[in-house]
Amino acid sequence: MNASPEALKSIAPLFDSYVQLTRALLGEPTQVCLLDEGLNCVGHTGGPRAAAVVKVIRELGWTKPSGTPPKPQVIGHSNGQLVTALPLSTTDGELLGALCVAQQVAGASSSPVGHASQLALKLKPVLDSLHRELSERQPDSKKVQALLERTAELEWLFSLTGDPRGGGDEHRMLEHLVEASTERLQSAFGVLWVPDKRLTVECARDPALAEMLRRAWEQTRENLLTWAQRQMRPLVVNSVGRASEKLTPCKILSVPVVPDSGRVLGVLAFFNPPRASDYQSRHTFLAHHL
Repeated sequence: MNASPEALKSIAPLFDSYVQLTRALLGEPTQVCLLDEGLNCVGHTGGPRAAAVVKVIRELGWTKPSGTPPKPQVIGHSNGQLVTALPLSTTDGELLGALCVAQQVAGASSSPVGHASQLALKLKPVLDSLHRELSERQPDSKKVQALLERTAELEWLFSLTGDPRGGGDEHRMLEHLVEASTERLQSAFGVLWVPDKRLTVECARDPALAEMLRRAWEQTRENLLTWAQRQMRPLVVNSVGRASEKLTPCKILSVPVVPDSGRVLGVLAFFNPPRASDYQSRHTFLAHHL
């Protein structure tokens, strides 16, 4: 992998220092690979190949908008070492980079999830420093644009929640929420599903696409609910059905419905045809707050 010029200019000269600090905090020799936001290799000390690490991270979906930060994960074994990927991201899940660490298996926890969490905690000084470095590399214009977009979405959301439409009828208020959010998210089909309440509220903005996208919803709803219950975070899939004839081709943005109890009760999902624009981080940001 070739490092981007910007990454090399700001991070590469400090890479050796980050490696030394990582090894000092862990008290053991480790192999380290640092990737930037485009998954370009900024620095590599050996161990797992950068290309293999990048492949797994892409499969995890870290480069796609999610609305919430990705979590550290053990991503495999290489030459007797356990490889863990530690993401560096913004608060709404936009990837800034990733630090990948390879350790001897004998010193690893028996639980992959526990090992990844413990490693992230031990390396917090390194991760915090890298996060600051990578955040500062983001162009000011990009930061301002993202802030303006999020502010506009929150203003719209405040306006929506203050709209008395529905006259106190809870079901009508939910219908209005689904209709308004489906339009705001530029989606052809939206649905709120809470199975325990036997509640389903749909909105089809394009009659010509309604049947196809409703079929896509029926095919995926159980999987979307399972994802929401296990991950408790938004899911964006911009290429459903292209690899399988059994699934209706579409694009999906789905968020969990979580009350104060913290238990996922259902999902709020939005669908678009394959030709529509991809769902972006600003869409995920708004859907997450809905």
